[in-house]
This record gives sequence, C-alpha cells and structure tokens, in this order.
Amino acid sequence: MTSNGVTILEPPYRDLVALIGRLPAPGSIAVVRIDGHHGLPPQLAELLERAPWTVPCIAIAPAAVSAAVLQSIWSLPVQPAVLVAVNGSSRITPTAAAKAAASRSRPTAAQFVAYVVRRTNSVVLGQTLDQIWSPRDGRSGGNAERTVRYRLRRQGTYSRHDWIRIHCLLRAKTEAGAVTVEQLAHAVGTEARTLRSWVARYLGMTMKAFRAMIGWEWILELALHRGGIHVETVATRPWSDEPTTRRRQPVPTSR
Repeated sequence: MTSNGVTILEPPYRDLVALIGRLPAPGSIAVVRIDGHHGLPPQLAELLERAPWTVPCIAIAPAAVSAAVLQSIWSLPVQPAVLVAVNGSSRITPTAAAKAAASRSRPTAAQFVAYVVRRTNSVVLGQTLDQIWSPRDGRSGGNAERTVRYRLRRQGTYSRHDWIRIHCLLRAKTEAGAVTVEQLAHAVGTEARTLRSWVARYLGMTMKAFRAMIGWEWILELALHRGGIHVETVATRPWSDEPTTRRRQPVPTSR
C-alpha cells in the first residue's frame, strides 16, 4: 500500500499503483485496506471528490467489521465494492480487486441521476433525466415533452433520444453480464451495429474497450464531457502522496 493507504488499479487492471500528478483514468478502481487499527483513510474521500468516476474497493479483514466501519463504507458518495481480506496482511491482487468492483450490485436509475446531479450541480437536469429514464404512468406528451426539450437545450447538445441511448449504454454495462455483443444489444432493445455506434459516439471508444472497462460512473462522466455539459470542478492539488501546487481538476479522457 502507499503511504496514504490508497492504491489505484487502472485499465487494463494489471497493476496496483500510486498516482503522481494526475487523477485516475476512467474505469479506475481505488483500493483501500481496513484492518483492526484504522478505518477509511481521509485521502479516499478526497480522491472520490475529485475523481468520482473511480470505483472504491474496500478490502476489509473480518476482525475489523463493526457498525461504525460499515457505516463509513456505505456513506461513501459513490457505490463501493467490498472485498473480504481473510488474512489482514495478505496481498490484495489486481484480479481480486477487479472482480469485486465488477460484482457490485446493479445500480438504479436514481443512482445514475444522483451522479449527474453531483457532477453538474443541476437539479433540473437530474429531474429531467429522471423523467426520461423512469417514466411514470405512461404520460410523455404535450407540455411535458416541450419542457424536456427546453431544459435539455439549456444544458448541452444532447436531446431526449441521446439520453435514452446513454441509458442503454449504462444498462448494457450493468445488466447484461458475460454475453455476446449481439445478445448485449438485444438486451437493451437494439442491434449490435447500432450499439457499437453509440459507444463510439458518446464515449469515443470501441466496443472491445467498452466491455473491458469496469464500473458505470465513467460512462456518465465521458458522456457529460462529450455532450458539452458543464461539469463541476474542484480547485485542488493533483493526486499524489506529496503536497503539490493547486490546479483545476482535468477533464478525464478515454484510453
């Protein structure tokens, strides 16, 4: 582990490393160990504030489990993964951390909306996406449709149809499991060729890269930036074990 208790596992998920001078890439996992002596390090909260697309993976020894520790884990601002470290001193492997992060429970539309609101500081956009992604009682025409179009035009370049397609990408990542691309596309109601085009358009990557990435937060992060939507930044130092000069949070890029 690094001196601050946090190591990073970036795609293609081969090595746990410390980051110096930059934030984690989209699809990264932040690995933290909790033993019987220490809880969550404060650096984890700092990292998740600046890079909320990062999946926290908490490796916890059975002896360290308590109501207070569990509360601190589930109060994290993003959906955590939990890995049981049977031996408190055993090495956490990249494979184990990646498997735990990929096995998180299926997120809800409300979690997707909450991420967007947190990143854009726009409750209006969140309410609009909730209306698009979680339609209620079938009412979707007239004034409601005009209101949605008006709100979206004020936020960026995406239309209602764009957000529906982004939601399909989120579902494809979180619901379908280990299936073929054709089955993946069928599960979200489209064709494989169309799904590939959406991945390229909204995320700027290939289907192979899309399927290899862990988590769902990075999908929204990249889509927000590519859609010209204002994303909140934090004036803070880059991620490092050592103090450095302050700077604005950089826009993440797909790799």
